[in-house]
Amino acid sequence: SSVDSDSCKGSVHSLKTGVGELLGETRFWHGKDYCNFVFKDWVQLDKPFADFIDRYTMPRMPWHDIASVVHGKAARDVARHFIQRWNFTKIMKSKYRSLSYPFLLPKSQRTADELNYQVPEAVNAKVQVLRSATDWSAGIKYHEESIHSAYVNVIENSKHYIYIENQFFISCADDKLVSNRIGDAIAHRILKAYRENKRYRVYIVIPLLPGFEGDISTGGGNALQAIMHFNYRTMCRGENSILGQLKAEIGDQWINYISFCGLRNYAELEGKLITELIYVHSKLLIADDNTVIIGSANINDRSMLGKRDSEMAVIVEDTNMVASVMDGEDFKAGRFAQSLRLQCF
Repeated sequence: SSVDSDSCKGSVHSLKTGVGELLGETRFWHGKDYCNFVFKDWVQLDKPFADFIDRYTMPRMPWHDIASVVHGKAARDVARHFIQRWNFTKIMKSKYRSLSYPFLLPKSQRTADELNYQVPEAVNAKVQVLRSATDWSAGIKYHEESIHSAYVNVIENSKHYIYIENQFFISCADDKLVSNRIGDAIAHRILKAYRENKRYRVYIVIPLLPGFEGDISTGGGNALQAIMHFNYRTMCRGENSILGQLKAEIGDQWINYISFCGLRNYAELEGKLITELIYVHSKLLIADDNTVIIGSANINDRSMLGKRDSEMAVIVEDTNMVASVMDGEDFKAGRFAQSLRLQCF
Protein backbone atom coordinates (compact mmCIF):
# COMPACT_ATOMS: atom_id res chain seq x y z
CA SER A 1 0.00 0.00 0.00
CA SER A 2 1.10 3.57 -0.52
CA VAL A 3 2.62 5.43 2.43
CA ASP A 4 3.50 9.03 3.26
CA SER A 5 6.85 10.49 2.24
CA ASP A 6 8.26 10.51 5.79
CA SER A 7 8.28 6.72 5.89
CA CYS A 8 9.64 6.20 2.37
CA LYS A 9 13.32 6.47 3.25
CA GLY A 10 15.38 3.82 1.52
CA SER A 11 15.85 2.35 -1.90
CA VAL A 12 13.00 1.79 -4.33
CA HIS A 13 15.24 0.42 -7.08
CA SER A 14 15.43 -3.27 -6.22
CA LEU A 15 13.96 -6.05 -8.33
CA LYS A 16 10.91 -8.09 -7.35
CA THR A 17 13.07 -10.92 -6.01
CA GLY A 18 12.46 -10.62 -2.30
CA VAL A 19 15.77 -9.08 -1.19
CA GLY A 20 14.99 -5.40 -1.65
CA GLU A 21 12.09 -3.00 -2.30
CA LEU A 22 9.39 -2.88 -4.95
CA LEU A 23 9.64 -0.39 -7.79
CA GLY A 24 7.83 2.94 -7.54
CA GLU A 25 6.36 4.57 -4.45
CA THR A 26 5.07 1.34 -2.93
CA ARG A 27 6.56 0.14 0.33
CA PHE A 28 6.54 -3.61 0.94
CA TRP A 29 8.57 -4.05 4.14
CA HIS A 30 7.87 -1.34 6.70
CA GLY A 31 10.31 -0.50 9.48
CA LYS A 32 11.50 -3.60 11.32
CA ASP A 33 10.09 -5.84 8.55
CA TYR A 34 13.16 -4.83 6.54
CA CYS A 35 15.69 -6.88 8.48
CA ASN A 36 18.78 -9.03 8.16
CA PHE A 37 19.25 -11.12 11.30
CA VAL A 38 22.84 -12.17 10.66
CA PHE A 39 23.99 -8.61 9.99
CA LYS A 40 22.07 -7.05 12.89
CA ASP A 41 19.42 -8.36 15.24
CA TRP A 42 16.32 -6.33 16.03
CA VAL A 43 16.66 -3.32 18.34
CA GLN A 44 14.08 -0.85 19.70
CA LEU A 45 11.14 -3.16 19.18
CA ASP A 46 8.88 -0.53 20.72
CA LYS A 47 9.37 1.40 17.45
CA PRO A 48 8.17 -1.12 14.85
CA PHE A 49 8.03 1.35 11.96
CA ALA A 50 11.54 2.76 12.46
CA ASP A 51 14.33 1.37 10.26
CA PHE A 52 17.38 -0.11 11.97
CA ILE A 53 19.54 -1.11 8.98
CA ASP A 54 20.55 0.93 5.93
CA ARG A 55 18.24 0.07 3.04
CA TYR A 56 20.66 1.67 0.57
CA THR A 57 23.51 -0.77 1.26
CA MET A 58 22.18 -3.81 3.11
CA PRO A 59 19.77 -6.31 1.49
CA ARG A 60 16.95 -7.69 3.58
CA MET A 61 17.07 -11.39 4.35
CA PRO A 62 14.15 -13.15 2.61
CA TRP A 63 12.11 -15.60 4.64
CA HIS A 64 10.78 -18.98 3.47
CA ASP A 65 8.08 -20.80 5.42
CA ILE A 66 5.42 -23.48 5.00
CA ALA A 67 2.04 -23.48 6.75
CA SER A 68 -1.16 -25.50 6.51
CA VAL A 69 -4.90 -25.17 7.06
CA VAL A 70 -7.04 -28.04 8.30
CA HIS A 71 -10.82 -28.45 8.44
CA GLY A 72 -13.14 -30.89 10.13
CA LYS A 73 -12.15 -33.21 12.97
CA ALA A 74 -8.45 -32.37 12.72
CA ALA A 75 -9.30 -28.70 13.23
CA ARG A 76 -11.34 -29.62 16.30
CA ASP A 77 -8.28 -31.44 17.69
CA VAL A 78 -6.16 -28.33 17.13
CA ALA A 79 -8.78 -26.31 19.00
CA ARG A 80 -8.89 -28.85 21.86
CA HIS A 81 -5.11 -28.55 22.26
CA PHE A 82 -5.40 -24.76 22.45
CA ILE A 83 -8.25 -25.03 24.96
CA GLN A 84 -6.28 -27.49 27.08
CA ARG A 85 -3.30 -25.13 27.24
CA TRP A 86 -5.53 -22.09 27.84
CA ASN A 87 -7.39 -23.69 30.76
CA PHE A 88 -4.16 -25.08 32.25
CA THR A 89 -2.55 -21.64 32.12
CA LYS A 90 -5.63 -20.05 33.69
CA ILE A 91 -5.43 -22.49 36.60
CA MET A 92 -1.68 -22.18 37.14
CA LYS A 93 -1.09 -18.44 36.58
CA SER A 94 -2.66 -16.21 39.20
CA LYS A 95 -2.92 -13.19 36.89
CA TYR A 96 -5.28 -15.14 34.61
CA ARG A 97 -7.63 -16.36 37.35
CA SER A 98 -9.97 -13.39 37.09
CA LEU A 99 -13.37 -13.76 35.43
CA SER A 100 -12.15 -11.66 32.51
CA TYR A 101 -10.28 -14.78 31.35
CA PRO A 102 -13.01 -17.44 31.03
CA PHE A 103 -12.54 -21.19 30.95
CA LEU A 104 -13.09 -22.58 27.45
CA LEU A 105 -15.12 -25.63 26.45
CA PRO A 106 -14.41 -27.69 23.31
CA LYS A 107 -17.11 -28.20 20.71
CA SER A 108 -18.55 -31.63 20.03
CA GLN A 109 -16.89 -33.85 17.44
CA ARG A 110 -20.37 -34.69 16.11
CA THR A 111 -20.57 -31.40 14.21
CA ALA A 112 -16.94 -31.33 13.04
CA ASP A 113 -17.82 -32.32 9.48
CA GLU A 114 -20.36 -29.50 9.09
CA LEU A 115 -18.10 -27.14 7.17
CA ASN A 116 -19.55 -23.66 6.64
CA TYR A 117 -16.35 -22.59 4.90
CA GLN A 118 -13.52 -24.42 3.22
CA VAL A 119 -10.28 -23.05 1.78
CA PRO A 120 -10.47 -23.08 -2.04
CA GLU A 121 -8.80 -26.10 -3.65
CA ALA A 122 -8.63 -27.93 -0.31
CA VAL A 123 -7.91 -31.65 -0.62
CA ASN A 124 -9.57 -34.46 1.32
CA ALA A 125 -6.97 -36.48 3.22
CA LYS A 126 -6.34 -38.47 6.39
CA VAL A 127 -5.01 -36.02 8.99
CA GLN A 128 -3.63 -36.63 12.49
CA VAL A 129 -2.67 -33.81 14.84
CA LEU A 130 0.71 -34.28 16.55
CA ARG A 131 2.30 -32.39 19.40
CA SER A 132 5.14 -32.03 21.84
CA ALA A 133 3.58 -31.49 25.26
CA THR A 134 4.22 -32.24 28.91
CA ASP A 135 3.19 -31.32 32.45
CA TRP A 136 4.52 -27.74 32.42
CA SER A 137 2.99 -26.82 29.04
CA ALA A 138 -0.32 -28.66 28.94
CA GLY A 139 -0.82 -30.15 32.41
CA ILE A 140 -0.66 -33.75 31.17
CA LYS A 141 0.75 -36.52 33.38
CA TYR A 142 2.99 -38.11 30.76
CA HIS A 143 4.95 -36.18 28.16
CA GLU A 144 4.00 -36.58 24.50
CA GLU A 145 6.50 -36.60 21.63
CA SER A 146 4.26 -37.73 18.79
CA ILE A 147 5.92 -35.33 16.31
CA HIS A 148 9.26 -37.03 16.93
CA SER A 149 7.69 -40.48 16.63
CA ALA A 150 5.95 -39.53 13.39
CA TYR A 151 9.14 -38.20 11.80
CA VAL A 152 11.04 -41.38 12.64
CA ASN A 153 8.19 -43.64 11.51
CA VAL A 154 7.70 -41.85 8.18
CA ILE A 155 11.44 -41.90 7.45
CA GLU A 156 11.80 -45.58 8.33
CA ASN A 157 8.83 -46.58 6.16
CA SER A 158 9.51 -44.32 3.17
CA LYS A 159 10.15 -46.19 -0.07
CA HIS A 160 11.42 -43.65 -2.60
CA TYR A 161 12.45 -40.32 -1.08
CA ILE A 162 12.11 -37.86 1.75
CA TYR A 163 12.27 -34.09 1.39
CA ILE A 164 12.92 -32.05 4.54
CA GLU A 165 12.89 -28.30 5.11
CA ASN A 166 13.80 -27.13 8.60
CA GLN A 167 15.21 -24.13 10.43
CA PHE A 168 17.58 -26.40 12.38
CA PHE A 169 19.09 -29.81 11.77
CA ILE A 170 20.40 -31.01 15.12
CA SER A 171 20.07 -34.76 15.56
CA CYS A 172 22.04 -38.04 15.55
CA ALA A 173 21.60 -39.21 19.13
CA ASP A 174 24.60 -39.82 21.36
CA ASP A 175 22.45 -39.76 24.54
CA LYS A 176 24.77 -37.10 25.98
CA LEU A 177 24.24 -33.85 24.08
CA VAL A 178 21.55 -34.92 21.59
CA SER A 179 18.78 -37.49 22.04
CA ASN A 180 16.34 -37.25 19.11
CA ARG A 181 16.70 -40.04 16.52
CA ILE A 182 15.73 -38.34 13.26
CA GLY A 183 19.27 -38.17 11.86
CA ASP A 184 19.92 -41.79 12.79
CA ALA A 185 16.66 -42.85 11.10
CA ILE A 186 17.81 -41.12 7.89
CA ALA A 187 21.20 -42.86 7.97
CA HIS A 188 19.67 -46.27 8.68
CA ARG A 189 17.10 -45.87 5.89
CA ILE A 190 19.84 -44.98 3.37
CA LEU A 191 21.93 -47.97 4.44
CA LYS A 192 18.89 -50.21 4.00
CA ALA A 193 18.45 -48.93 0.44
CA TYR A 194 22.14 -49.53 -0.27
CA ARG A 195 22.02 -53.10 1.03
CA GLU A 196 18.91 -53.84 -1.03
CA ASN A 197 20.43 -52.12 -4.09
CA LYS A 198 17.41 -49.82 -4.42
CA ARG A 199 17.24 -46.20 -5.50
CA TYR A 200 16.44 -43.82 -2.64
CA ARG A 201 16.93 -40.09 -2.18
CA VAL A 202 17.06 -37.70 0.78
CA TYR A 203 16.90 -33.93 0.30
CA ILE A 204 17.65 -31.68 3.30
CA VAL A 205 17.05 -27.91 2.95
CA ILE A 206 18.23 -25.71 5.84
CA PRO A 207 19.39 -22.07 6.15
CA LEU A 208 22.90 -21.39 4.86
CA LEU A 209 23.49 -19.60 8.17
CA PRO A 210 21.50 -19.67 11.44
CA GLY A 211 19.35 -16.61 12.04
CA PHE A 212 21.53 -15.04 14.74
CA GLU A 213 23.63 -11.91 14.59
CA GLY A 214 27.30 -12.74 14.22
CA ASP A 215 30.37 -13.04 12.02
CA ILE A 216 31.40 -16.58 11.09
CA SER A 217 34.93 -15.37 10.27
CA THR A 218 35.67 -14.55 13.91
CA GLY A 219 36.34 -16.92 16.79
CA GLY A 220 34.25 -17.21 19.90
CA GLY A 221 31.23 -19.06 21.18
CA ASN A 222 28.27 -17.01 19.98
CA ALA A 223 24.91 -18.53 19.08
CA LEU A 224 25.53 -18.48 15.33
CA GLN A 225 28.68 -20.58 15.61
CA ALA A 226 27.16 -22.91 18.21
CA ILE A 227 24.19 -23.74 15.98
CA MET A 228 26.50 -24.26 13.00
CA HIS A 229 28.60 -26.67 15.07
CA PHE A 230 25.61 -28.84 15.96
CA ASN A 231 24.25 -28.70 12.40
CA TYR A 232 27.62 -29.89 11.07
CA ARG A 233 27.81 -32.50 13.83
CA THR A 234 24.54 -33.90 12.49
CA MET A 235 25.47 -33.73 8.82
CA CYS A 236 29.16 -34.54 8.45
CA ARG A 237 31.38 -34.10 11.52
CA GLY A 238 32.30 -37.16 13.54
CA GLU A 239 31.41 -40.82 13.42
CA ASN A 240 27.91 -40.20 14.82
CA SER A 241 26.98 -37.82 11.97
CA ILE A 242 24.86 -38.97 9.04
CA LEU A 243 27.79 -38.94 6.63
CA GLY A 244 30.01 -40.53 9.28
CA GLN A 245 27.61 -43.45 9.61
CA LEU A 246 27.24 -43.77 5.83
CA LYS A 247 30.96 -43.54 4.99
CA ALA A 248 31.74 -46.28 7.51
CA GLU A 249 29.78 -48.75 5.36
CA ILE A 250 29.40 -47.38 1.83
CA GLY A 251 32.32 -44.95 1.45
CA ASP A 252 31.78 -42.23 -1.17
CA GLN A 253 28.55 -43.85 -2.38
CA TRP A 254 26.65 -41.65 0.09
CA ILE A 255 26.60 -38.94 -2.59
CA ASN A 256 24.05 -41.02 -4.53
CA TYR A 257 21.58 -40.91 -1.66
CA ILE A 258 21.58 -37.58 0.19
CA SER A 259 21.90 -33.87 -0.57
CA PHE A 260 22.19 -30.93 1.83
CA CYS A 261 20.95 -27.68 0.32
CA GLY A 262 20.36 -24.01 1.10
CA LEU A 263 18.53 -21.20 -0.68
CA ARG A 264 19.91 -17.89 -1.97
CA ASN A 265 18.56 -15.01 -4.03
CA TYR A 266 19.98 -11.99 -5.82
CA ALA A 267 18.84 -8.57 -7.02
CA GLU A 268 20.08 -5.07 -7.78
CA LEU A 269 20.27 -2.41 -5.07
CA GLU A 270 21.26 1.17 -5.90
CA GLY A 271 22.77 -0.01 -9.17
CA LYS A 272 24.87 -2.73 -7.53
CA LEU A 273 24.42 -6.48 -7.72
CA ILE A 274 23.61 -7.94 -4.30
CA THR A 275 22.89 -11.40 -2.97
CA GLU A 276 21.55 -12.79 0.29
CA LEU A 277 20.60 -16.18 1.66
CA ILE A 278 16.92 -17.06 1.97
CA TYR A 279 16.22 -17.93 5.59
CA VAL A 280 14.48 -21.31 5.69
CA HIS A 281 12.09 -21.24 8.63
CA SER A 282 9.95 -24.21 7.49
CA LYS A 283 9.30 -27.36 9.50
CA LEU A 284 8.31 -29.71 6.68
CA LEU A 285 8.73 -33.34 5.65
CA ILE A 286 7.38 -34.87 2.43
CA ALA A 287 7.76 -38.58 1.77
CA ASP A 288 7.04 -40.55 -1.40
CA ASP A 289 4.55 -37.98 -2.75
CA ASN A 290 1.91 -39.29 -0.35
CA THR A 291 2.77 -38.26 3.22
CA VAL A 292 3.42 -34.77 4.62
CA ILE A 293 4.28 -33.44 8.08
CA ILE A 294 3.88 -29.68 8.61
CA GLY A 295 4.14 -27.95 11.96
CA SER A 296 6.09 -25.80 14.37
CA ALA A 297 8.71 -28.34 15.48
CA ASN A 298 12.34 -27.83 14.57
CA ILE A 299 14.66 -30.80 14.16
CA ASN A 300 16.34 -30.51 17.55
CA ASP A 301 15.78 -31.80 21.07
CA ARG A 302 13.96 -28.65 22.22
CA SER A 303 11.14 -29.30 19.78
CA MET A 304 11.14 -33.08 19.47
CA LEU A 305 11.54 -34.57 22.95
CA GLY A 306 8.21 -33.35 24.29
CA LYS A 307 9.50 -32.30 27.71
CA ARG A 308 10.81 -28.95 26.47
CA ASP A 309 9.17 -26.58 23.98
CA SER A 310 5.47 -26.96 23.25
CA GLU A 311 4.94 -27.74 19.55
CA MET A 312 2.20 -28.81 17.17
CA ALA A 313 2.13 -30.42 13.73
CA VAL A 314 -0.14 -32.36 11.42
CA ILE A 315 0.66 -35.50 9.47
CA VAL A 316 -1.29 -35.70 6.22
CA GLU A 317 -1.69 -39.01 4.40
CA ASP A 318 -3.24 -38.60 0.97
CA THR A 319 -6.39 -40.51 0.03
CA ASN A 320 -7.00 -38.60 -3.21
CA MET A 321 -4.52 -40.04 -5.69
CA VAL A 322 -3.33 -38.93 -9.13
CA ALA A 323 -1.44 -40.76 -11.87
CA SER A 324 2.28 -40.04 -11.77
CA VAL A 325 5.71 -41.58 -12.35
CA MET A 326 8.22 -42.61 -9.68
CA ASP A 327 11.61 -44.16 -10.47
CA GLY A 328 10.58 -44.59 -14.10
CA GLU A 329 7.43 -46.54 -13.31
CA ASP A 330 3.73 -45.68 -13.09
CA PHE A 331 2.91 -44.47 -9.61
CA LYS A 332 -0.15 -43.27 -7.68
CA ALA A 333 0.86 -40.01 -6.01
CA GLY A 334 -1.11 -38.15 -3.39
CA ARG A 335 -2.74 -35.01 -4.73
CA PHE A 336 -1.75 -32.86 -1.75
CA ALA A 337 1.77 -34.21 -1.18
CA GLN A 338 2.72 -34.10 -4.84
CA SER A 339 1.37 -30.59 -5.41
CA LEU A 340 3.23 -29.28 -2.36
CA ARG A 341 6.46 -30.98 -3.41
CA LEU A 342 6.18 -29.49 -6.91
CA GLN A 343 5.73 -26.02 -5.40
CA CYS A 344 8.81 -26.48 -3.21
CA PHE A 345 11.21 -27.74 -5.90
